[in-house]
Amino acid sequence: MNDQEIEGEWKGFYTSSQKIEDEVKTVTIPFFTSIKYAIQEFIGKLEEEGKSESEEDIFIRGRLEENQIYFAKIVSGEPIFAEGQESQEGGLENSTISYFNGEFIEEENKFKGTWELPYFEIDEEEVMIEKTETGEWEMWRAKLI
Repeated sequence: MNDQEIEGEWKGFYTSSQKIEDEVKTVTIPFFTSIKYAIQEFIGKLEEEGKSESEEDIFIRGRLEENQIYFAKIVSGEPIFAEGQESQEGGLENSTISYFNGEFIEEENKFKGTWELPYFEIDEEEVMIEKTETGEWEMWRAKLI
């Protein structure tokens, strides 16, 4: 897959482990994204099923290297883009960034890979501990071209 072929509408899902009633379960979160190719990278806005657009802005930004894909999913609790404005200062400081990587599987006509979200947790002794949440993801064209 070349850089320009990434442009268009895609849908997919990622898995996440979540604690539900004192039990850790794997949850599948469907998403939709519209990707635009820019110089040496692609960008897009991502919408997760079940979340309203007003809750948070989710953007992706990444690159392709042959059949390998790398992108960051940037979740902002406050809008990064406002109506009538190009951007707002301060959007990224309050953001959560997950890192996705994978490859295009020709036979299945989709991307598959893994993701990780590094974060810090403070233990009972008030020591900051680095942790990482991980999961899997897949993405395919929303419409065949």
